[in-house]
Amino acid sequence: MKIVPCTYNGIEQKPDGDNYVNLYVRLTDSCNATCSFCEFRNHSLTSFDFYKFYYVLNELNKQVRINKVSFTGGEPTIKWELLNKCLKLVKSVNEKIFTVVNSNGFMLENVNFEYLDSYALSRHGFDLQNNEIFGCDVLYDEELHNLAQTIKDKIHLSCNLIKGYIDSEKAMYDFINHYSRLGFHEFGFVSLMKVNEYCRSNHIDFMKLKLDLIPNTRRVCTFNDKQACFCANYHTFDETGELNRWYARHYCDQTKAESNLVFDIDHLKIGFNGETILA
Repeated sequence: MKIVPCTYNGIEQKPDGDNYVNLYVRLTDSCNATCSFCEFRNHSLTSFDFYKFYYVLNELNKQVRINKVSFTGGEPTIKWELLNKCLKLVKSVNEKIFTVVNSNGFMLENVNFEYLDSYALSRHGFDLQNNEIFGCDVLYDEELHNLAQTIKDKIHLSCNLIKGYIDSEKAMYDFINHYSRLGFHEFGFVSLMKVNEYCRSNHIDFMKLKLDLIPNTRRVCTFNDKQACFCANYHTFDETGELNRWYARHYCDQTKAESNLVFDIDHLKIGFNGETILA
């Protein structure tokens, strides 16, 4: 569990007794996409242990503050009925837990937003570029624009930094302007974790970019969790004067992310690649 918060703007934080964890829940290995950067591309069939998940969630809630529960995969909406069941469960255990779904937009219309605080919609390029990256048809710009008129307050766009796509300060600024025009104003830019050869070859380290030089941009704060990850929050005014909020994040070593627990289909472990603590 996390005892000492991330350093904030380079200043070490003192323990305040408010220990917390973030719980990531992998519902399935299956996915409708075939992204080259993802290690879950085999469309395998898996059986999620809902009752063990309930046990883990309930026990954690008794012992520590659960900051957020984030559902991922594979593509979690492939099992949208199970996803909705889990979202409702989380809020029944503790309504203060922040719930997130990480998705490429598949079966979005079936997600129950009543129990969902944030929907992280993956978009790594402009319009048809996304079909190329995902290896399947995803929501087009016109569909995204219509979506933004209804539930945009619960959606932020999550973009992997990939060579040849969004890979520079200019490309990031263009990305913000493009999707801001569609009605979205919350973004995240994430450096690829080096989990395979594609990720190693196409990795963009945002820490080596000069993000403070992006037009009309101000860095708000930075966070550093020792050797595990580094992230920074920014505000950017787009070409129309609209305020856009975004973050950039780099995971250095997921095995050291002690505040991140992963319920991996039927077992609990530390980080995405760390040791199993409940089989």
